[in-house]
Amino acid sequence: MALADLLVTSIPKQLNNAFNQVTTPNHTEEPLASDGAIEVGVGVRRINLAIPSQGHGTYPATATVGMEMVFLARNGTVLFSKKLDGVGRGTVAVAEQSCVLSGLEAILQEAIDSAADRLAKQMALSSQIQDYAATKDTWKPIAGQFRSEPVPPIVGTTAVPPPAALELTQPVQTVPSELVQPAHVNFRAIIRDENRDQFLDPDESLTIEVEVKNEGTVEAKDVAVVVEGKDELAGVFPGEVVVGTLQPGEVRRTTLTNHVTAIESTGHGELSLSLKSGSPLGLVPPPKIFAFGAKPKQPDSMTIQDVDQLPNTLTAFKEPKAVIVTIGVGHFRDEQVPVVSHASHDAAVMAEYVHAIGNVPRERMRVLLDRQAQLSDLEETFERWLRKKTDATTDLYVFFSGRALVDGVSGAVSLMAYDGAPGGPTGVYPLHQLQEAIQRLPIRRAVLFFDVSLDPVPGADLATIPQPDWE
Repeated sequence: MALADLLVTSIPKQLNNAFNQVTTPNHTEEPLASDGAIEVGVGVRRINLAIPSQGHGTYPATATVGMEMVFLARNGTVLFSKKLDGVGRGTVAVAEQSCVLSGLEAILQEAIDSAADRLAKQMALSSQIQDYAATKDTWKPIAGQFRSEPVPPIVGTTAVPPPAALELTQPVQTVPSELVQPAHVNFRAIIRDENRDQFLDPDESLTIEVEVKNEGTVEAKDVAVVVEGKDELAGVFPGEVVVGTLQPGEVRRTTLTNHVTAIESTGHGELSLSLKSGSPLGLVPPPKIFAFGAKPKQPDSMTIQDVDQLPNTLTAFKEPKAVIVTIGVGHFRDEQVPVVSHASHDAAVMAEYVHAIGNVPRERMRVLLDRQAQLSDLEETFERWLRKKTDATTDLYVFFSGRALVDGVSGAVSLMAYDGAPGGPTGVYPLHQLQEAIQRLPIRRAVLFFDVSLDPVPGADLATIPQPDWE
C-alpha cells in the first residue's frame, strides 16, 4: 500500500476527533463546497531494521515519518501550519526462501496515526481556527470531545476537559510526498490626486500606482488588487485591478487613472486596496487605506473671481487727494540675482486695484517696474516727488514687491532696487530711510504693503540672525 493510501485511511479518522463531516474528495468527483481545506504532506524519514543475509523469521523494526499539516481558510489564508514526527514500532517477517517483507505497512500506519493524532489535536486548539469558526454562522459547537481515553486527574489538581470540536465540512487533500506550498505575495501602493493636495476637486483625476512582488518560491496565480471606494470615491475605480500570474521573485507594476465625478457636499473619500490570489497565500498583506478630503462643486453664483480681475469703481468711495506708489522688481541688472516671479505684474495690478476702488487720479500715481525701479528712482520718488503731491488731507498707499535683505546684526530691512546686488552696499534702499522720508511729509496717513522675499545679507550667521525689523 502506498503512503497516499495510508494517509487516506488515517487522516480523516484523526480529524474526525476535531471536526465534523471531514471528507476526502475523489479526483473524479465534483469538488465539494467547504469552509476550508487541510493539506497534508508526509515522508518516511528513516526505518530501523536489521535482517541477516538469507535470514528468515521475524525482526523488530521502527519507522519514523515526518508530517506537515496546514489549514487553509476558504480565501487561501493559512491559519495553521505545523510539522511533527510520528514513530511506529513492531515486527516484520521474512518468509523462508523468499525476499518478501511483511508487516512494515502496519508500522508505517502506526507512525502516520501517531503524527496525525497529535497534529489534529493541536489544530483543534488553534486560536486562529477557533476565531475563524466563530465568524461563520454555519459553524456550531458540538457536544463532543476527542475520543481518546480519559486521563484520571492527579490528586490536588483540576482536570481540564479537551475543547469541544467544531462542526466543519472539511475536505482533506492528500499529498503523497510533497506539501503544496503557499505563495508569499506583497504589494505597495501610491494614490495621487491631480493637484497633489490630498483634496478631491470635481473632475480632478486620481491615479493609483501599484507594485506587486512575489516574495516566495512558488508561482502565484491570478493575482489581483481589490479596490473598494467609499463615500465620494465609491464607484470611481473598478472593483479589481488584474495583475496576473507572478513567478517567484517577479515584480509587476500597474497604473490606473480615473476622474472624480461631481461632488455633492463637502466630505471625504476613502479607497481601500487589498490583495487576492488564485493560489493559497501564506500571509495575506493587510489592506492599504487612503483618505482624501472632498470639495463640492460650487454653483456659478459662488465662483471665486480671479484676483487679477479688477473690481467695479465704487462711486461712493472717492479719494481724489490720495497718492499711490507701487514698485515691482522681479528682474535685476545682475543676472546672478534670482528672479522674483510676478513681482512687476503684482505691482501693476495693485496700482490699478487701488485706482479702481478709490477713483485716484492717474497723475497722483507712480508705478515703477523692474528697470524703472533703480535706486535713484526710489530716492527721487520718496524724497522729492511725494513732497510735490501731498498735503494734510493726503492718504498715501505704498506697495513694494520684490527682494529684501535682512542685516545679520540689527535685523534692519533694505529693499533691493533693480541695480542692487546681495553682496554690495549699493542698489539697496533701507526701510528706515523710506520711513523717515514719509514721516517728513505733511500727510494724514500712510499705508505700506510689502510682498518680498527676505534674504540674509552675505556672511550673516543664520543661527543668530535676528527677526526682521519692520519698525
